[in-house]
Amino acid sequence: MADNSCKGERFRMFRFTALLFSLLLSFPAFAQFELGTVTGVITDPSKSPVAGATVEIRSLTTNVLRTVSSTASGEFHSLPLQPGRYSITVKAQGFRDRIAEVSLGVSQRLQADIALELGSVTEQVSVSASAAVIDTASSEIGQVRLAKEIVDLPLNTRNFTQLVQLAPGVLQGVGGASGLLGYTSGRGTNGAVINGAPVEDVTYIIDGINSVDTDAGVLIFFPPVDSIYEFKVQTSSAPAAYGGGQGIINVTYKSGGNELHGTAYEFVRNSAFDAKNFFDSATLPIPPFKLNQFGFNLGGPVVIPRLFNGKDKFFFFGDYEGKRARQAQTFLSSVPIAPFRKGDFSALLPRTVVNDPRSTPRLPLPGNIMPASAIDPTSARMVALYPEPNLPGQINNFLYNPVQTNRVDQFNIRSDYRTT
Repeated sequence: MADNSCKGERFRMFRFTALLFSLLLSFPAFAQFELGTVTGVITDPSKSPVAGATVEIRSLTTNVLRTVSSTASGEFHSLPLQPGRYSITVKAQGFRDRIAEVSLGVSQRLQADIALELGSVTEQVSVSASAAVIDTASSEIGQVRLAKEIVDLPLNTRNFTQLVQLAPGVLQGVGGASGLLGYTSGRGTNGAVINGAPVEDVTYIIDGINSVDTDAGVLIFFPPVDSIYEFKVQTSSAPAAYGGGQGIINVTYKSGGNELHGTAYEFVRNSAFDAKNFFDSATLPIPPFKLNQFGFNLGGPVVIPRLFNGKDKFFFFGDYEGKRARQAQTFLSSVPIAPFRKGDFSALLPRTVVNDPRSTPRLPLPGNIMPASAIDPTSARMVALYPEPNLPGQINNFLYNPVQTNRVDQFNIRSDYRTT
């Protein structure tokens, strides 16, 4: 019995391990669109290609290392890499080691050509600026916005899609609902028109996953601004792999690294800081408006004391954002004045004459006044439901400020695991 119990336990552990392994294998398949590659040519001082050079590409955030060798023509090609900062170290017999730092953007094919200098292998040449980085491998036309720009530029309701209009050929378009408390998460969006194409032709991709409402042409999920590493607006010649229309907006989430990093924030808008708009009543208080957006994010290595140390191997990044909004909107409408509620329309004379619906042919009501016996009780009760005017005049005589409330809570978590 004990032997059978052990076998059953081992079988359950095997099934659990197989399931976990299959899940780990499935994640990269979703996240190909935001990955980039680094390619280049290694040359000597005479501009001749250097074959067999060792090229080490190391992430400055996670310390993950990828090693390739240059071909007979001096070329090297990396495997797909997450966007971020990388250190490229080139080693070859008879040459000084060359170290350069580059920044790899969203779905970028980076061309980093490196020239070696003659010398001992114990000598190094480091460049503090990036190596020559020219994206000549692609005909794509687009623009990248980095995390610092996304955080520093003013954004009403903290909706990063407002920044896509900074790219040439991109305009705000009508898609979905708009306004402070509008579409989906409450940040509001009007979509984007790229090179004149309809908003429905724009594809939004977040960490390799399509995130667009194709009917409305707007983003479904709004990442918190502080959690975005960068995004790229591709306006022309997007690769066929995207399968979308005219434009691609490709967003990459921040990821964890070997060091803990995070932020906490709160953004406040309040009617106490505002002036009245043109339609607000001069005598009534400013319509209430309160908007609080708050949250935090944290990333780093997965560490379980005395059990597991994920440094250089297993990383996480998570965030939470909440929003509480209470906004009054000013509307100007027309409601019946007191005489109209009693059937007295004499104030409309002489331009408007009210006929007696009981007469055939129709005859004008004397003095434009409807007798009490002619007023239907049901209609009288319906008229009584209208509010009393609070402004003078027969039309545009009722000013009101209904309050809309909105509460949004969202949290996200991302993990990256190095299998080798």
